[in-house]
Amino acid sequence: MRLRRWNWSWSWSAALLVVLAGCSGSGSGSTSGSGSTSTSAATSTSAATRTSPAITITSTAFGPGQPIPVQNTCSGAGAVPALTWTGVPGTAAAVAVVMTDPDAPSGTFVHWIVTGLPASARQVPDPLPAGAQSGPNSAGSTGWRPPCPPPGGGTHHYVFEVLALSRPVSPAAGAAPLDVVQQLRAAALPGGRGTYTGTFSRA
Repeated sequence: MRLRRWNWSWSWSAALLVVLAGCSGSGSGSTSGSGSTSTSAATSTSAATRTSPAITITSTAFGPGQPIPVQNTCSGAGAVPALTWTGVPGTAAAVAVVMTDPDAPSGTFVHWIVTGLPASARQVPDPLPAGAQSGPNSAGSTGWRPPCPPPGGGTHHYVFEVLALSRPVSPAAGAAPLDVVQQLRAAALPGGRGTYTGTFSRA
């Protein structure tokens, strides 16, 4: 009787040790693998963000954050200010240009949309090249609408955007201007966006 009791106790202890060892090994391996993968993915994403190219916009008409000249507004001739850009990714299929006023009383006002510019473009030529077209603005017309905030409405900020697109985007007939802007932004390549802001106010 003593011999049988000793054998049963030894067998039960050995089985318990095997089960515990198996559980410990599986849990440790799973945790290590998951942590390594997550860390590697996060590092890769962070590196890609740091190295993504960005479009740089410049203007001979006004400096970044500075007042837009009167001749480029509704208080003057309303001419399109000179803009140039660099840094378009080599994989771009086309370029689009947008100008919006986020300070408009009724919400963001779209002043200008140009789509279909070739990826090699570094400015908006006049006339537009074949394949390019002007999009709708929030005034109900097509093409450039100069800055024209309400008199006494304070300083408005006018944001010019250059977007390097992964695919050409053509505005659908009757499309809302803000919808077109969102479509263009959604089609922009990573790092394929640059902004340049000017201000204007009317007494």
